[in-house]
Amino acid sequence: MAGGTDFLNRMKLRLIEPAFVMNIGRLRNMDGIDIGNTETVIGANTRLKEIAGAPLINKRFRAIAEAAFQVASPTITNMATVGGNLLQNTRCRYYDQSGMVLNGLERCHKRGGTVCLAVKGSKRCFSVYQGDLAPALIAFEARCVLEKKGSTRTVP
Repeated sequence: MAGGTDFLNRMKLRLIEPAFVMNIGRLRNMDGIDIGNTETVIGANTRLKEIAGAPLINKRFRAIAEAAFQVASPTITNMATVGGNLLQNTRCRYYDQSGMVLNGLERCHKRGGTVCLAVKGSKRCFSVYQGDLAPALIAFEARCVLEKKGSTRTVP
């Protein structure tokens, strides 16, 4: 489970009902900051508080440190991780409601329908991405290494 802040709220609203949930918080080699001469590596499980407070990140990549600091309240930045922040689901006041609230409304694009309830008559979804770190990471041309058993790929 990465993005627990977002993920758990979506579960509570019954927007998602996963068959199982796995906590990745204790997986090895997925946290911490490693600053080298030519490359800086920030693990997916690294807490935003650690990024915001890292002296070398503040010196070399001030925008990333500032973005991590500005994400939310101290309670959230103490728990939130880079991976969770980047992999948040998009937000929409119509999608992010319980089934009881949405009962009787036409299904929106994000729920498999053909309309956007936020922008009447739209042929596409207007829900917005909320990741705070993404713009700063893009500015520094960051890359994400995605791994699963048997394969690895790197994406901008």
